[in-house]
Amino acid sequence: MTNRERILALIQTKPGLTDAEIRERTGIQPHQQVNQICRKLALSGLICRSTGPEGQIINTPRNVHSSNHQPAERHASETRAIIAHPPPRPPVEKFHELPYLEFSKTLFVLPCSGRKTKDRRQLRDDGTSILDNLPDNLANELHTKRVGNVPAAKVDESALLPAVERYIGYLYQAAGSAFAVLLDSEADVLIISGGYGVVLAREPIGLYDQKYRESMWPNDLIPRCLAAYACRIRAESVVGLFSTTTEYVSTFRKTSWPRTVKQAFLISPERTQGAMVKAPRALGEALEVISRDHTLRPNWTSSDGLSMRVTRIAGE
Repeated sequence: MTNRERILALIQTKPGLTDAEIRERTGIQPHQQVNQICRKLALSGLICRSTGPEGQIINTPRNVHSSNHQPAERHASETRAIIAHPPPRPPVEKFHELPYLEFSKTLFVLPCSGRKTKDRRQLRDDGTSILDNLPDNLANELHTKRVGNVPAAKVDESALLPAVERYIGYLYQAAGSAFAVLLDSEADVLIISGGYGVVLAREPIGLYDQKYRESMWPNDLIPRCLAAYACRIRAESVVGLFSTTTEYVSTFRKTSWPRTVKQAFLISPERTQGAMVKAPRALGEALEVISRDHTLRPNWTSSDGLSMRVTRIAGE
């Protein structure tokens, strides 16, 4: 039997398994191969990938409608409805103070960096992908665009590292221990990426050479992914840290956040000369402060003397 046939047969006999459980039962390696086969089976209409009772993506045959899976189907239906009919965006409102953030209910959204480590000594391919946390149709759309953009982005996946370890630009250097603190505190972190569209902070990625361009991810694909993920984790607060002159901030502003999001903020450094270095460094330093204090004081300035503007873009 092929790996595809083995996985399909297992799902038919054992409905409700996660990709990790399928990998353990079949011995098929690496994890990403199991993940890709399952997504292709879903795209072919042979299985259904939905959110299980414990919040993980599970795989069931299309003809299985067990009552045990009804909550997951309801959640997937709610997610699709929010994406198809997003609430209207409120008018942009200037806001000068970031409230105290409860990290376990907060989603942080950040830009990737042009500088990436080329360290190939560690091969990691068993991490979770954002594709595992999106509705089937959206996951398939993002996966298809990722594959289509491989030649232009020069993606090399011969060695994989978690995104927060792959990126080594000024923001990631200045952030220090912020990522570890936030993730250990159960905050969620997404990174908008030129080569992958959008990734989880710990999602394994390869090397690539491509600035983030909205045109490479048409039909507001990345804003829709951001909204769907926020809905999936039921985020109540969203915080984006971007320079105002980048396409990252355009994508962030276009996102129609689901009703679960009570407040969304954009944090941006003031414009200055030498912004290619000072702006991302200021964002990293601001993230480090937020990870420590759960907020950012209105009078805070970076080590280069840059003040930060906090804009409330959603919520009351």
